[in-house]
Amino acid sequence: MARFAVGFVLVTVIGWLTYGTLFFFQLGARTPAEYWIYDATTVKHHLLRTMTEKRKVLLVGGSSVWFGLDAAVIQRTLGTATLNLGLHAMRPLDQIVGEVRPALKSGDIVIMPLEFEYYVIDTPYNYWYVSEVMAGKPDVFWRLPWQEKVAFFLRVSPMRVLEGVATRVSAFSSTEIEKRIPGHALEQVLLAMRQVWATYPAPEENYSFRNIDPQGNAILVQGTYTSYVYPLSVQSVAPGYPWRILAEFAEYCTNRGVLLYIGWPPVVAGEVAFDSPFVRDNVQTILRRLTELRIPVLGVPTDFQYDRQFFADSGYHLNHEGRALHTERMLRVLNQKITNHGGSMWRTSSSQVFDKVPGREKYSLTHF
Repeated sequence: MARFAVGFVLVTVIGWLTYGTLFFFQLGARTPAEYWIYDATTVKHHLLRTMTEKRKVLLVGGSSVWFGLDAAVIQRTLGTATLNLGLHAMRPLDQIVGEVRPALKSGDIVIMPLEFEYYVIDTPYNYWYVSEVMAGKPDVFWRLPWQEKVAFFLRVSPMRVLEGVATRVSAFSSTEIEKRIPGHALEQVLLAMRQVWATYPAPEENYSFRNIDPQGNAILVQGTYTSYVYPLSVQSVAPGYPWRILAEFAEYCTNRGVLLYIGWPPVVAGEVAFDSPFVRDNVQTILRRLTELRIPVLGVPTDFQYDRQFFADSGYHLNHEGRALHTERMLRVLNQKITNHGGSMWRTSSSQVFDKVPGREKYSLTHF
């Protein structure tokens, strides 16, 4: 029995040492990944730096913000410089709020219509993020404290490690290697963007740093909606990570005179059973936690349902017509929130299209 136990421990140790060796060997291997996001982040950071000293409205979140809200319309309506900072819903919450903190000044407004993924994932090291870091930015891993390195390591699947090993020992064409460059030089990216903004050629694809206008919006939205499984329907609200980050950010904003609002992402009408007990409990939990943090909430999820004709290639990505509807609706709810506190932020009148959205349902906070 003792020999069996010793053998088991020995095999386990050798197995972990072998796996750990393979993990470190494949760090930096250029597996298929969303390399476009590095240059896109460079563009958005540059736009944010140009607004640091201005009074501003920042739209913060994932790709539902990038494709779904029009910063130019919000700027005209509120009379305040507005920037769309949305990019990808799998970027960790602490990362996206950390990027905006240094730029915030008293009087600024932050609107965060977070995708539901942010409420159900209880770690910054989600499957997408760890894969992207290993492929494009392994230095991010090396800068982590050792405890965080362990947490990161444990979130990586063995199949992803094997994919990295296979990529490391494979040969690629120069064309394929060019597609897998994790970020170009700042000057090179900005030169390309100035050319885009000067001539406004149609970008070739949705997911490119060239698909960003001077206010951070997506220029091109293409694709046809087929289906999407919203995590609110299948996963419970996470107990720790998102609320810790939101609590810290809310306190940061309060201490600096910054107004923070939480919004909701667009959803395809009928794809989420908001009346089901499971979904209702999730929404109640989110609203309760946000109330405890004293973060104002812009409406409820059912306020932002739209017919599938207004969506592009994802259940979060609105086409241009859908973006106009969603922006108008978000502004309407924001104005109601401000008015309830004794003021109004409208500078121009709202259009009438808001009340003509197909499938518009009337709900209140008491619905949940």
